[in-house]
Amino acid sequence: MLSSYKLTEAEFKEVFRKRYVQLTGLEPDGSVLNAASSFYRTYSADSSSIRASDVYSKTLEKLGESGKSFAPAFIASVSDILASFLENAGEEPEQNRDTILSMLDLVKINDTSYEDYAEKSSEAMELFQFLRNQDTPPKLMNTYKGLRIFHAAEFAEIRQDCVVMKVHRHQAVALNNEGYTSFTHKLLPQQISAKVREVDLNSCTAVLDRFVVMKKPFDRRKIFRLQPKSTLKAKLSVEGKQAVSYIEDVSLRGLSLNLDENAVQGYSHITITFSLPVEDGTDISLRGKVKYIFCEKVCKLGVETYPDPATERVIKNYLLMRKEELEKELEEKTA
Repeated sequence: MLSSYKLTEAEFKEVFRKRYVQLTGLEPDGSVLNAASSFYRTYSADSSSIRASDVYSKTLEKLGESGKSFAPAFIASVSDILASFLENAGEEPEQNRDTILSMLDLVKINDTSYEDYAEKSSEAMELFQFLRNQDTPPKLMNTYKGLRIFHAAEFAEIRQDCVVMKVHRHQAVALNNEGYTSFTHKLLPQQISAKVREVDLNSCTAVLDRFVVMKKPFDRRKIFRLQPKSTLKAKLSVEGKQAVSYIEDVSLRGLSLNLDENAVQGYSHITITFSLPVEDGTDISLRGKVKYIFCEKVCKLGVETYPDPATERVIKNYLLMRKEELEKELEEKTA
């Protein structure tokens, strides 16, 4: 099934995670990520009798209330994976046929429940026609290494299944990196998410498709959550035990970390010690609460932290410095 496409569980979860963040503005918690893993493992079983829609229905039942945020992101990510399968179906059409049909079945069967959270793209196209005639253009929301990229974009062309946008040069780089974006405008009832089909960095144009008008409120993080310029090591301390980890991103109230093994299994509170390349580089020690962890080749750990005023000042200075570095990096890329 899925594994026959050389799509690993980690890759499947990463596609889902990115769609979840893009549609909700939040990182998925452990139960939601585990549900995506459970789907992959069950559906990848060597059994032609397994239907993707059946596995999905059981997954939603287990999630309960969390299924409300899981459903739209999961269907969107399955659609993305399915599109990739279809692009390569010609190589081994007979081997791929059953999986593709089953995945199509999953997307089709869940159209009704999906509409609890999103409208079909035809509504998006109507809204784009409306916005095109307004005095102020919509804005696109993206991130670049954690830095929020939020600029106005103009409609160059509205086609039957996609739109061509004239975008800010920084937005073009972010679109090319993320592969997704969201439209916002003061006259829109909710944001519209979109997938990037193509970006021309020279002309600063982007072709966007697969639109979803979100019915639920949506807000991307306003707190900087920035990736370090170079590798930052951190020492985890849990009940007297220690482990080395690497910081993936930093914010005033949290850290994302990578570590070789699950050194925090069974624990919810940890201490993290590290230094930032600001001021005198003094070690910072933070108490933190584990928000999520999932492990494949490496373990990814999300931690909510509680800095004291002095430590918060150091982190804030680092984030401002890193923000300036990223803005300069974007300028250099688009010069």
